[in-house]
Amino acid sequence: ARLEKDREGMGDQDAWQAERTRIMHANNPKYVLRNYIAQNAIEAAENGDFSEVRRVLKLLETPYHRDGEPTEALGATGADSGGNSYSSKPPLWAAELCVT
Repeated sequence: ARLEKDREGMGDQDAWQAERTRIMHANNPKYVLRNYIAQNAIEAAENGDFSEVRRVLKLLETPYHRDGEPTEALGATGADSGGNSYSSKPPLWAAELCVT
């Protein structure tokens, strides 16, 4: 009902949808630091590899960025996570993480 009310009086439906999407993307970050993301970076750093820490920091510098992202900026974490990006659902093992 809200969308119908917002759409009333709008001539160009495609332009209205594009503007609505732009506003949503401007206000909702694609990347949010989660426990499993921090855990990946911590484990890598404990093993002397700080590249994951740098990758996470780079993602969090521009959490709203969506267009034209290079592959390495997506936060792929290697074979243990299946190569998923940090903008997708967390891996199953992350359900067991808790903050202490």
